[in-house]
Amino acid sequence: MILDHSFPRETDYVKKNNIPLVIVGGTVEYHGAHCSYGCDTLVAEGLIKKLAEEKNLSNVVFHGRKAVDEMPEIYKNSDAMLVTLSADPVISMTLPGKVQTYMAAGKPIIGAVSGEASEIINEARCGFCAKAEDVEGLCECVKQFIASDKAQLGKNARKYYEENFQKADFINRISEEFKN
Repeated sequence: MILDHSFPRETDYVKKNNIPLVIVGGTVEYHGAHCSYGCDTLVAEGLIKKLAEEKNLSNVVFHGRKAVDEMPEIYKNSDAMLVTLSADPVISMTLPGKVQTYMAAGKPIIGAVSGEASEIINEARCGFCAKAEDVEGLCECVKQFIASDKAQLGKNARKYYEENFQKADFINRISEEFKN
């Protein structure tokens, strides 16, 4: 998402509805081929922190990057996981590994994603998705999540993971695809 266009509206929603928001890790903006993917992570994270301070958001907490071995505890203490991607036709054909990770953890997913990631989340019935870069849609997804059966969404996530992404089953399905 382009921060200067979308994040202020998101923070307005978070503040107005007093939604506690914990941000672990950074955010990434892609500025073209001259930058390696992720090179702006710290810059974008700094911008988000600055915007949160300017809007006096006391319900937004930043934890910065964490080691991989710390993530299970963070997942355990999270109500839902957020996945956002750029509105790009190529990116929409991908399924970020974090979607599978969140499903394996049995966590509901709130997303602003298009294409494959959205299809998987919807098929699994484990969360709510707006189109990539759709800030208003993402806010609607948060509202839907708040009113949802969160435990069932988490169970659906874990079940879908077990049925579709377990290593042996996944390899067998890929092998069958190559045979056809």
